[in-house]
Amino acid sequence: MKKTLATPPKIKTITEKVLVFRNVALEGNTLKVEKVITTFEKKQQIRNQVDKVVTPMSFNLIEVTAKELTYYRQSEIPSFVLKVDGKLYYTRIPRSISFVSCNILGRHKCSISRFECRRLSAASDDQGGCEKVRNKSKCIERYPWITNGFETFNTDQDAMVVAKCHHYKKCPPQRRDIL
Repeated sequence: MKKTLATPPKIKTITEKVLVFRNVALEGNTLKVEKVITTFEKKQQIRNQVDKVVTPMSFNLIEVTAKELTYYRQSEIPSFVLKVDGKLYYTRIPRSISFVSCNILGRHKCSISRFECRRLSAASDDQGGCEKVRNKSKCIERYPWITNGFETFNTDQDAMVVAKCHHYKKCPPQRRDIL
């Protein structure tokens, strides 16, 4: 009797590409970012990197008015706006880029761990709150007391970071009672 060998099952190969933006930096009037596309092949439960392409990207910032920003907001163009010493600078950016945890101007004044702003509340200004919070952190150009910061809008994950603010008041340390 002749013995036949079983045909091994075909292993399905899945290719996936992962897009990441990293190394965000501000150099003069240019926003610099690295776009990284990593390609993986997955066979069964094993995932192997087969390619990685790093593309440096530069976005030139141009000075704009608050009225011009209104147009960009309404146009649904993914955008970055920088506010430095009260002046506004604008550039288009990729929709999928995220600046949520970016420190290009330093730490976010509103909610730094252990240094939260006392005004980080939707209460009225008279009751110690902040208009920025009530407006859900949108339209950095509306707040003259925020002198340095940036905002992204019309992106997949919009962000607003405040680096200098005349309203900032550090919260008192929390009391830690010992039981």
